[in-house]
Amino acid sequence: MPSQWSASARFWVTTLGAGLLSGLLYLMVARGSLWMLALFYFVQLPLFLAGLSLGLTASALASATAAATALLGHGWLSVLPLALAFVPPVLVIVRQALLSRPAAEGRVEWYPPGLLTGWLVGIGAAMVLAVSAVLLLSGGVESQVTDLTRHTIDTIQKIMPMGARFADPERAVVEAAAFMPGIIVSFLLVITAVNASLAQMALTRLGMNLRPAPDIAALDLPVAVVLMFVAAMTLGLLLPGDLGYVLRNLAPVALVGAVLSGLAVVHTVVRQLGSRHWLLVAVYIATVLVVWPVFMLAALGLAEPFLKLRRRLAGA
Repeated sequence: MPSQWSASARFWVTTLGAGLLSGLLYLMVARGSLWMLALFYFVQLPLFLAGLSLGLTASALASATAAATALLGHGWLSVLPLALAFVPPVLVIVRQALLSRPAAEGRVEWYPPGLLTGWLVGIGAAMVLAVSAVLLLSGGVESQVTDLTRHTIDTIQKIMPMGARFADPERAVVEAAAFMPGIIVSFLLVITAVNASLAQMALTRLGMNLRPAPDIAALDLPVAVVLMFVAAMTLGLLLPGDLGYVLRNLAPVALVGAVLSGLAVVHTVVRQLGSRHWLLVAVYIATVLVVWPVFMLAALGLAEPFLKLRRRLAGA
């Protein structure tokens, strides 16, 4: 009885505490000043900690607690971004990550990282389509995104020093708006992947993880993600109007999966070279600070399902 009570108490304290912390982080971002925007990156972390240590039910209850905290602190309008952009990816990834089945010799086979990546990309595609549907019903997708981008750039122009302003603001608006929905959703997917990885890493070190940490070097990118990228770019450039615009904005979402696949190849190469972890550190720093390594990783990741570089390196 005491052990059962202890387990139950741990479940509720962890779940409600994680939800409260997530809700407070979100509120500080919604209410706070510029320096508090860094908290935006970690709103999902407590929800992943609850889910990957106690299961999907814990993650769902923590998410509901976070939403209730945001509702009480900032009104129902502030709950919508949390409920629509932050919570669904957590619940889907936690559910899929905790799936397992018996394997040979009494082992357990856990849901593979490649399929988790496929789900992550699928969530992003659903977000782009859902936002586009709302904008389409209210007057047009590309036109409204362009207007919002123009307003944002005008605001930035006013607070920037005269010498640092855009030479051609209208061109900047057109270039930024071309892939704006896809880029924003891709950014959210990257945040989700980072928070899930941080949560799994912390729980593994504490011995509280329900599943072993997924091995990124074993990530097999689903071919459907590659086909999604090719179709998005091809049809997005060929079809006119909002339809082409929406399809084109699915391409950055697919590239998130491609970059993860490229990182899987890099991890495999580093293992073949020995324990040279500084190479991995250099690659990750380069992807954060410079743009072109990201596109190189994406190209490598898109080619990997056909070239099978990881398997060739492992065999060698």
